[in-house]
Amino acid sequence: MVSISLGKYRRILMGKAEKTEEDARLVKEWLAKGNKPEILTPHARTEPEDIVYTFKVGKRGRPPAKKK
Repeated sequence: MVSISLGKYRRILMGKAEKTEEDARLVKEWLAKGNKPEILTPHARTEPEDIVYTFKVGKRGRPPAKKK
């Protein structure tokens, strides 16, 4: 069981993710289509030029006042 603290008095208890029958069925369908899981070497890294960032933080703070 994992506990996440949300401040002084609030906590969320989270259980482990469970594999349902539907998950197993979907995996079997995926494998039946001829797909294969990709097995990577330990400590494999993605090349920095292959990484694409899609999240960008916007401007912070109050927007400047508009001039008339």
